[in-house]
Amino acid sequence: MVAKLVPVAFVFLAGALFARRGIISSETSKAFSEFAFRFLIPAFLMESLYIADLRRVFNLPALGAYAATAVVSAGVIAAVAQLQGITAERRPCESWRPARSIPPMWQSPSSPCCSVT
Repeated sequence: MVAKLVPVAFVFLAGALFARRGIISSETSKAFSEFAFRFLIPAFLMESLYIADLRRVFNLPALGAYAATAVVSAGVIAAVAQLQGITAERRPCESWRPARSIPPMWQSPSSPCCSVT
């Protein structure tokens, strides 16, 4: 399996090395990366899924353990958020204020909506 990843790694490394040395432009290096991300890696994954033993992949006890862990983790996070006073109340943008001062990462400093002071 590792041997099949060698061409993908080679394309990444060649693009980075050639761009660093100035042999190709950064735009061409970006094209190398795009080719690897959009074609080589999906092709590798498709082949791997095709030859995989799906009975091992869809092991019900393993999937159940994963789901149970996800549910317990979500419950712990919700409990900690409740204890910390962090809420997810939905209000109009102009009146929204967090329980604690948490800077919103999704908005620019000049955004007129939902400014936190």
